[in-house]
Amino acid sequence: MIRIDEAWLATGPLDMRAGPDTALARVFAVCGSAKPLRLS
Repeated sequence: MIRIDEAWLATGPLDMRAGPDTALARVFAVCGSAKPLRLS
């Protein structure tokens, strides 16, 4: 079974061809910081 420790919520579209670095850069540009949502 796959264990999920964190989830990220999106508020807008993002090209799924973008890599994780591009996606994180977009989060910083829009939100100013990144904070994961803890599921445990």
